[in-house]
Amino acid sequence: MLYEKKCSKCKETKHIIYFGSNRASKDGYCIYCKECNTLLYNEMKKKSLKQKVLKKYNNACAICKSKDNLIIHHVIPHSKGGRNVEWNLIVLCNDCHFEHGHKKDYMKPNGKCLEYLK
Repeated sequence: MLYEKKCSKCKETKHIIYFGSNRASKDGYCIYCKECNTLLYNEMKKKSLKQKVLKKYNNACAICKSKDNLIIHHVIPHSKGGRNVEWNLIVLCNDCHFEHGHKKDYMKPNGKCLEYLK
């Protein structure tokens, strides 16, 4: 009887309780352990969100329209309770990020960057 299985990602041999079930596989378990499966899922989710935000701003900086050295910037930072959601992310180039990205008036209605968040 099968009690241990090797994860295809981390290559560790673990007890089968650390693998999710998968009726489509021969042994009835996923090829990745639950920990690796979660990491892969979160990574895929982040890439998908990044692609959505880049598409929203046409792969260009929201301020100067440059297409070089782009960064996905949080309008409301994590430290202030901001989340990884589409409405809280904006595309900025390195220069605009340095110039505008960390100013306190960023979140105020008269803040220069807010007019680009449409």
